[in-house]
Amino acid sequence: MVSKAFRLAVLFSAIATSPTLAQQTASPLANLRHWSGQGVAPVYEGFDINADGSFNMWFGYMNRNYEEELDLPIGAANTFEPGGDRGQPTHFTTRRHKDVFAVTVPKEFADKQLVWKLTTHGHTEQVIATLKPVWQIDRIRTTRGGNSEKISSNLPPVVKAGLSMDQSGAAATLDLSATDDGLPARRGVPVGMTVFWTKFRGPGAVEFSAPEAKLANGRATTTATFSEPGEYVLQAVVDDGSGESAGNFGYHCCWTNTQVKVTVKGGRSTNLHSALSTQQSQSQSQPPTFTRDVAPIFQKSCQTCHHPGTSAPMSLVSYDEVRPWARSIAAKEVIRNTSPRSCAQNSSLTSLGHEKTNSFGGGVQPSEAPTDAERPGGRENAKRTPVRSPCS
Repeated sequence: MVSKAFRLAVLFSAIATSPTLAQQTASPLANLRHWSGQGVAPVYEGFDINADGSFNMWFGYMNRNYEEELDLPIGAANTFEPGGDRGQPTHFTTRRHKDVFAVTVPKEFADKQLVWKLTTHGHTEQVIATLKPVWQIDRIRTTRGGNSEKISSNLPPVVKAGLSMDQSGAAATLDLSATDDGLPARRGVPVGMTVFWTKFRGPGAVEFSAPEAKLANGRATTTATFSEPGEYVLQAVVDDGSGESAGNFGYHCCWTNTQVKVTVKGGRSTNLHSALSTQQSQSQSQPPTFTRDVAPIFQKSCQTCHHPGTSAPMSLVSYDEVRPWARSIAAKEVIRNTSPRSCAQNSSLTSLGHEKTNSFGGGVQPSEAPTDAERPGGRENAKRTPVRSPCS
């Protein structure tokens, strides 16, 4: 009897502790993030059918890095079989991007296949695309955000984009207009359209004054600055609030991709370098202070999580709170190693750059007016306004 009771006790103890052991084993894998050094996986999304019987075979990608954007020129590192260049991107921004481009094939394509290969950091990944019926998708219609009884109740935006170059030939003003059916809507009010600008192809770096923006009255404008001359392709993704901007990667609607080709005759790399040197010389002529140089960075990138009352390991609001962590922050170790998943996803400290993180290393004097810099909106507003943080 005792032996049986003992065996039951051991059994129940093992059952009770096994979930804990499983969580302890899985947690390092679940929290593992790579800021750089990882590859890009090509993705075949599926195909749709054109009125003339031809097919659009849609592709996207997953850049596994959280910081590193990659450029893979057409060639051995970025190729289709057959065809080589099929209009694929050569610039890959971070994380998952769906239905980025389509390869149109004739109706006679039948049981043939396309293979897209990408090689990054010495590792090659490929995806095989076919016209098997299981891969057929609908990118025009969805009931997401619409009426489940009306298949065409939510349609993608109709988009137009134009550009004008400045006199230097190194920057372009991009004007975008779009119309939509007003869906999805919340409490009878349309969610509204959002535009995401990115470089699709080109020899140099591109900076957008507003890479992401809400459309106002169906319009949005941004300025693109190019580091060097050459032929560029820029892509605008206009989402009506039911697609990628809402994180609905299981759907193929409703957003619209628009590409703009730009010929750049003069790059601004020299001007940008000169401006950066001037800015650095000015900043070096006077010692950095917490209010002027450090507090704005933390207000923008850190204090959403790192303030009193959250699960973050430290508060980064006042000078006295920040100073003990200065060396660790300069090495970019604290946020990377200790932030919870939701906080790390929202924090941009890890991408501040070498120049900014150097400000934290030492020599920063306390703020002349610390109460003004302790929190956006001031100390009084911080006390009165409840803070909802992803790290709470």
